[in-house]
Amino acid sequence: MAFAFVDDSGSGGDSPYYVLAGYSADKSTWESFWADWQGVLDLSPKLNYFKMSEAESLKGQFLNFTRSDRDARLAKFIDVILNHDLFEASVAIKDVDYREVLYPVLDRGHASPYYCAFIGMATALSGRYRHSGSDEIVHFIFDTQGAMEDKMLRLYDTFRGDFRHWKLGSVEYRSDKDVLPLQAADLIAWQTRRFLCSTEGTRDEIKRLHSVRPPFRSILKRTDVKDAADAIRENIPRLKQQYGEDRVDDLLASIARRNQREGIIAT
Repeated sequence: MAFAFVDDSGSGGDSPYYVLAGYSADKSTWESFWADWQGVLDLSPKLNYFKMSEAESLKGQFLNFTRSDRDARLAKFIDVILNHDLFEASVAIKDVDYREVLYPVLDRGHASPYYCAFIGMATALSGRYRHSGSDEIVHFIFDTQGAMEDKMLRLYDTFRGDFRHWKLGSVEYRSDKDVLPLQAADLIAWQTRRFLCSTEGTRDEIKRLHSVRPPFRSILKRTDVKDAADAIRENIPRLKQQYGEDRVDDLLASIARRNQREGIIAT
């Protein structure tokens, strides 16, 4: 049995990229990882949890750290990741592509790049086992997403039903403050987005993270985003059969009114 832990970065709306990233491994590897990560949290001064944005800004759990102390502690967390056989994957989508191509076909309840990246991560992290011929079933744990969670679970059930041979496991949402592997996912999601967005060059942290095992990294092309938008349009007849023509037509009309109100032209 394998588990994948995934977190997001760039959801504030002010980032050129939105990223989902995380790690997958078997159960015994995560058990060992958990103990080692907790050991680094327990070093003095003790941290209740790790969050990369707080480490970077020296706020929250890192409020009283100097930069050198922060760097030393971060290096120890990276050591824990490198000392375990974790498979890294990330999926990124450009905000401009999402806004111009995908957003115009999404209703208000699903208007987030998260939905597109979610399917990409489930595909990538399960692919490690699928392509190796392993019969491992991969269970996914994502960081909490509030109101989106129930919608994502319904989307995932449909996706898993369409790809039964992929042996996709369950999905659940947990807090990264409580589930330690999600803190590693937070670290790599933040670092990946920083790498994609910054002009400062590749940071030493991400160089170290990739010094042992190369990651799977997917940056969705504009054509990929267009394919997703086209798939949504092509699915309209199926939705009408499932939910009724009047309901779907009302939804499409509300999307059109929103686009007109916001000056959006679907491409």
